[in-house]
Amino acid sequence: MDKNGYPINAHPLSLNESTQLANALDTTEELKRDFLKPLGLLPKNVLYINPDHNGYVIWHTPSQRVDLFFVDNLGIPNGKTSIPPLL
Repeated sequence: MDKNGYPINAHPLSLNESTQLANALDTTEELKRDFLKPLGLLPKNVLYINPDHNGYVIWHTPSQRVDLFFVDNLGIPNGKTSIPPLL
């Protein structure tokens, strides 16, 4: 390939050439870095986004009443319970 990405001297690729091509097409680092970059408005409960390589999100969940379900062998009854606000 030339500097503009056009093929030159079409031929079967050698191992070295195919490795260089695979490295040029590898976007895994970009996918790892850009997963926390929002494209639009954020929900109200999202408080902070760190889009770095090892990024994270902080969000708030308000207090609520939820149904909890347990497997029978635990001996815990199913039912509604209050969940506190979570960060």
